[in-house]
Amino acid sequence: MSSLNTGDFLLRPKLLGFSHVGVWLGGGAVFHNAPGKGEHISSLAEFAEGEGVTIEPSLADPAIVLSRVREKLQAPRDYDLITNNCEHSATGVVTGRSYSRQIVASMLVLFGLGALYLSLRRR
Repeated sequence: MSSLNTGDFLLRPKLLGFSHVGVWLGGGAVFHNAPGKGEHISSLAEFAEGEGVTIEPSLADPAIVLSRVREKLQAPRDYDLITNNCEHSATGVVTGRSYSRQIVASMLVLFGLGALYLSLRRR
């Protein structure tokens, strides 16, 4: 973990190939959003929950990331799977724009399955 830079994404495996996403802040601290806790800072061990953690480097400016985290923590938002999950919170502080690739991918899969079902049903 010595190669971590402030603003790097951390990913911990969850169910069905999904990942819990956080942002490394340095000094052992991780910003993330979790059910029942909302947006908060925790230790790396708390974030990892005994699982292996993958690093996804970012080129974010550490000062901007820390500023966005401070701003977020002034009025932390609760976890919401669709509109404010861990990935939304992490991308928001790193890029300035909240989004969740995992939600988009899930929606595309569900849409595709729905379209397949309808096309098979018409036969």
